Amino acid sequence: MTQTPTNFKPGRHDPHFDFLVPWVYRLFHARRPRDLLHLVQVAPGMRILDVGGGTGRIAQHFPRHVTYVIVDPSRNMLRAAPRQAHWYRVQGRAETLPFAEGTFHRVLVVDALHHFQHQELGLREMWRVLAPGGWLVIEEPDVTHPLGRWLPLFERLLLMRSRFLTAEEMRRALPQARVYHQARKDLRLWLVLEKPHPSPTERRA
Repeated sequence: MTQTPTNFKPGRHDPHFDFLVPWVYRLFHARRPRDLLHLVQVAPGMRILDVGGGTGRIAQHFPRHVTYVIVDPSRNMLRAAPRQAHWYRVQGRAETLPFAEGTFHRVLVVDALHHFQHQELGLREMWRVLAPGGWLVIEEPDVTHPLGRWLPLFERLLLMRSRFLTAEEMRRALPQARVYHQARKDLRLWLVLEKPHPSPTERRA
């Protein structure tokens, strides 16, 4: 996997995430994401990257025996997150992650992929920093559901620059990934992609 092209020019992130969204997310902090936690399957010592998880809405439910890194472009979102000793907060973008290749055992992107400026670049960057054998865990609204089809219109009315991908479009962005799990439930879509270990030939190269 190659690095993100150096000619990528990020635009300003959506201002909703500096003002309105941190307060809205706080309303959901008490709800435990049971389906997501079951999918991630963490073990002691794992390194987890949460891309776009600024307020710690998901991070707060993970145990202290993992190292948890939150990356978000909004400083206000990161400031809204509670302070925990095993969390690290990094202001940055999914398309230009400031980490070495293969750093994390799990990479999560929960209800955030549709806000990326460039989803395909973001997916490739998350794949780059994922360790072989690790999982990229994506949770997104299911826009193939009859009710979910209204969500893009709703976010456009809020002047949000959202773009929603189907599971098939996500998989096409990462053709080398193995689909470990895919499910839909209650207007939510989960996709877990496993990064294969390199073949002996690739290791020698």
